[in-house]
Amino acid sequence: MTRFQLTILACLAFVLLFVAGLATHFPGAAVARYVGRQVERGLGIPVQLSPIRLAWSGMAADRLEVRVPGSVPLIVQDMRLPWSWRWVLEAPLEARFGKEGRIEAAWGWGGEASLSASRVPLQDIPLGLPADVKVQGRVDVTARVGPQAPGRASVREMLPGRIELKAEGVEIRELHLAGTALPPLRLETVEGRIGLGRVVQLESLVFRGDAQGNLSGTITPNLDRPGDSRLNLNLTLLLQPTWLNQLGDLRTVAEGLLPGGRLDSAIEGSLAAPTLTRTKRP
Repeated sequence: MTRFQLTILACLAFVLLFVAGLATHFPGAAVARYVGRQVERGLGIPVQLSPIRLAWSGMAADRLEVRVPGSVPLIVQDMRLPWSWRWVLEAPLEARFGKEGRIEAAWGWGGEASLSASRVPLQDIPLGLPADVKVQGRVDVTARVGPQAPGRASVREMLPGRIELKAEGVEIRELHLAGTALPPLRLETVEGRIGLGRVVQLESLVFRGDAQGNLSGTITPNLDRPGDSRLNLNLTLLLQPTWLNQLGDLRTVAEGLLPGGRLDSAIEGSLAAPTLTRTKRP
């Protein structure tokens, strides 16, 4: 073996030993705390990230928990940041959500972020519904946020951005009317477009199935007290006769509240105490 070959082998051995030592002594807990603070700053709500590991394929962490106030935590698992040329522009992220959900995201060095999630189970998402209401189905989501506008770094407000979603096979159970359980409400699709910022613009949330209609308007978020977020929404709802026929004795009550199964209303007040006012009389 030539001296040049021996030199190359020695350099490779040194690099391998250096990387192995770095992986062994990598301050994963401290790095996780720093990353968690940056994510928390962007989302405006508490998060907890498990220690980050350094491996040959990239960096990895077992769990990210987003503690949504007043709801169950949102949990992302098996996160991996693979080594890639993309690190020049952004940090790519791959993760798992629930049993089938997959997430691909990227966090740009300028503060912007993008996300694409597929087949995410609705039952694993904190939707802010009453504890006894059960929701099933899956949703695909694309989102892009940030960066924060210049001069507003000290202001606690939601980053600007946009979200588009499509849910399929949605089923809502354990709804109640006058203390009696209602039949399951099945929605074939739910499609939404949302603009993020100081005021959240709910451009449309269109649903089709046992209930058809649209929800649109604005939400002024309060990141410190989410329950105090202000609502200014409009709802159009039409319940299908096939679903109304399953109500039995409750149909008379339902018809009194929603003549013909239809409701046009404004939703105002706060997220914790919304008020509903009819905008069209039967």
